Amino acid sequence: MDLVRDKVDEYPSANGYIMSGIYSSPYFIMHYNDGFVFLDEKDFRIVKRIPFKNTGGVRCYLKDNSGKIYAGTNKGIFVTDTSGIILQQFNKETGLPDECIYAMAFDKAGYIWCSTNKGILKIAEGKLVQHIMKQDGLQENEFNTNVVAESADGELYFGGVNGFNSFSPSAIGASKDSVHLLMTAVMVNNEKAIADTADWNISGLRLPYNRNALSFDFAAMGNHNPDQYVYQYRMDGVDNQWIQHDKMQTVRYSLSPGKYTFHVYASRSFDKDAKPMKSIRIIVKPPFWKTWWFLSGLVILFISVISFGLDQRNKRKYARRLQQLENEQQIKLERERISKDLHDSLGAYANAVLYNVELLEKENAELKRKELIGDLKFASKDIITSLRETVWAFKKEQYAAEECLVRIRNFIQPFTRYYQQIHFNIEGEAPADLMLHYTKALNVVRIVQEAVTNSIKHSGASVVHITSAATVGNKWSLSVQDNGAGFAVAELKDSERGNGLYNMQQRSAEAGFDLTIHSLPGKGTTITINI
Repeated sequence: MDLVRDKVDEYPSANGYIMSGIYSSPYFIMHYNDGFVFLDEKDFRIVKRIPFKNTGGVRCYLKDNSGKIYAGTNKGIFVTDTSGIILQQFNKETGLPDECIYAMAFDKAGYIWCSTNKGILKIAEGKLVQHIMKQDGLQENEFNTNVVAESADGELYFGGVNGFNSFSPSAIGASKDSVHLLMTAVMVNNEKAIADTADWNISGLRLPYNRNALSFDFAAMGNHNPDQYVYQYRMDGVDNQWIQHDKMQTVRYSLSPGKYTFHVYASRSFDKDAKPMKSIRIIVKPPFWKTWWFLSGLVILFISVISFGLDQRNKRKYARRLQQLENEQQIKLERERISKDLHDSLGAYANAVLYNVELLEKENAELKRKELIGDLKFASKDIITSLRETVWAFKKEQYAAEECLVRIRNFIQPFTRYYQQIHFNIEGEAPADLMLHYTKALNVVRIVQEAVTNSIKHSGASVVHITSAATVGNKWSLSVQDNGAGFAVAELKDSERGNGLYNMQQRSAEAGFDLTIHSLPGKGTTITINI
């Protein structure tokens, strides 16, 4: 456009919508298709393109004395260098009440004045200094794109949707305003937070975990109408910075258990470093299952359960080991017991066999020798029978006293053939109702067998008498008496007792029997067992 020659040259753009441009020698700079386009000042040839996206289009430009270019867009003001590199951006996050920039102009003091959808803004170093709205005398809060002019004396003109406004920037000063902020409503779960307290007097709330939906309404009182102020709020514990509240709408939060502080501030411009005008401390108590004492209890319970489990595991392991040792000990005892049983039962028969063999060696008479050989056969059979009885005895858990007495009779009966020079006699009965564990039953039989064997082997007796009697309290008394050589019990040394006496004493002690030995030299021996 040549105003001297009244000439206008047209350069059509087929691929973009251009709202404005600026001259920065040697280029004309414009924006379309999401980028800056640099045109040669002579022939308007496109020299280069710089991406400039997400602006919503550039409505106006400014250029300061340092060469920086200010682009007014639908996303605020972008500050670039002459090559199109973005240096800064001014938007709502930096305090602008509106980001739609229609027109911009510098005043003589270097401040930027720009028209928006929310009035006219005065900006210095990216910060909002002053905000003029319709209530202050503007034709409307909304203006038109790139409609601005400056007179020679510095007066600024901005065109809007309902006319234009003009003013001298130096004549418009920021009036002092004492702003007082009130909480007009504090609600919890859509109910008044504290029924008997005015909302503006609430300074703290202590709430259960299920009353955690909060809402706040507030208003500023000062030299301007409440809707002319810029409100900002922050919930410590949720928000990291101030949040600009453009419209007077309810602020809502849903809070998890914890401690919070709600802050509110109001002024004619956004201030990211503002100090709160009103604060409310809030504590939302956790449910009991999230309290420290409950969680601590759970930890203690968990540790206790684990410890108990480990303790039980160790006890079971120890019990298994103990049972194993007991089983091993039991096996050892069983081996010793079987050894004793074999000694007591088979020993007697083996002695009979040996005795008859010795007689057989000395006997020359054929008839007598045949008789001795017959006795040897019977003794051998009795050995086999005794072995079978011993094995059978271990298969039964309990025996009646009468069964034990029968076994004793069966043991003595063959001796009348083997030792014809000795008279064997058994009399009496056993208690009818007395039951003995198999180990005690075997001990009874084996002690009697040992006593009889000792009488046969060592006493030289001609009579062996066995007496059985039931005593008071369902007890049982057994005695083995012979008329042999006898011995002085008190003078008998341990080395002279032999396996027979030792085994009888061991068996009695093991079974819990009362064993007495009465003997005198030349007067025979009596061995008594009380069961």
